[in-house]
Amino acid sequence: MSAPATGGRGWRVGFAATLLWATTAATLLQFAVGVLAPFLAADLDLSRTQIGLLTSVLFGVGALGSPIAGPLVDRLGGRRLLLALFAIAGLGVLGVAAAPSYPVVVAAVAFGGVATATTNPVTNALITDHLPVGGRGVVMGVKQSGVQMGSLLAGLALPSLALALGWRGALVATALTLLAGIAAAVAVVPPDPVGRAARSQRSASAPTAEERRFGRWLAGYALLMGGALAIVGAFVVLYAVEALGYPEDVAGLAAAVIGLVGVISRVVWGRLAERRATVTAPLVALAAAAVVSLALMWGASAGPRSLLWVGVVAYGASAVAWNTVAMLGIVREVRSEKTGWASGVYQTAFYSGFVVAPLVFGWLVDVTGGYDAGWGLVLALFVAATALSAAWHRADRARRAGPRGPRRARRPRPGRGAGARAG
Repeated sequence: MSAPATGGRGWRVGFAATLLWATTAATLLQFAVGVLAPFLAADLDLSRTQIGLLTSVLFGVGALGSPIAGPLVDRLGGRRLLLALFAIAGLGVLGVAAAPSYPVVVAAVAFGGVATATTNPVTNALITDHLPVGGRGVVMGVKQSGVQMGSLLAGLALPSLALALGWRGALVATALTLLAGIAAAVAVVPPDPVGRAARSQRSASAPTAEERRFGRWLAGYALLMGGALAIVGAFVVLYAVEALGYPEDVAGLAAAVIGLVGVISRVVWGRLAERRATVTAPLVALAAAAVVSLALMWGASAGPRSLLWVGVVAYGASAVAWNTVAMLGIVREVRSEKTGWASGVYQTAFYSGFVVAPLVFGWLVDVTGGYDAGWGLVLALFVAATALSAAWHRADRARRAGPRGPRRARRPRPGRGAGARAG
């Protein structure tokens, strides 16, 4: 079979759509379990704790597997592992659909977590290999929107499918669409630009001191932002019901609004960040805006309930978009042969926040009987992320200025850099 033709507008659209579907595929199981939780609980006699544990298992595997997946992508190439990602995601969903008992559901979710671990290393490596500098921001934003796309698709389609086909039938239909991603990847994604032997030799090189420094800053930021995002995603609807008195169907719109605004904001911020000489300034702005958005959502419990909707719009436009900027930083600041490594470092920290923070928040709500202590924790995480990214920005400016005093960093020009070689 001939290699896909690259470079044209039509190919770029197909390439972006394939990466979008890859990100959706790797995260859809998380949303499917949440949306279908009432069906699973009734059929398999599951408790709330057992349902909640499934998300922890998924992201726990993602966190543990990311340090392995990153270097594996560097060694084997993004295209091969993209095909594996679609296969693993589809089989994980099929495993849950066929599970006769809760332990089998846990095992299937853990298997699906392997796809979660490979998502960003695979997609970031493909963007680095096949798109030139200056042409990555929009595609990065599109593919990072896959998380919100998964939330929207699960919320809109799965309840109706479960009522018509049963929850198992709904999952089978979902799995088939994920497996179809294999055909899209074969048709659109070009072969990896270097052979396995050459890539293995390149990936054996150690990260430079600057790459390690970038990885440490990014990991700290990802841990704080990931923990805060996980809490909001898990509890904003329940908060709207229990603390603000909204009915369940209206409260559910809070998650939908975040998803819709988030899809747009990730594309927009990807384009804006690519025009900056460094990604640290946008990361500071996004964390600071997240502080304001969380304060608005929290303030709805003491002031007008309408503050919730202002807050969720602001949250979708800011907090949800930060990882698009972070991913763009990886493909710009790290050599192409170390993209998988850097993505794995990021994901380990990010998913660690997802595993731990919601459990702490839930415990605070149970102990105090209200949401104030929990939202105080989220606000503290966003404030800490703002302070950390501000320090990172100052350190980055000092490093770029060097001993001869401040000088303006050049913005990358389209067609230059490592990615342009294979574009």
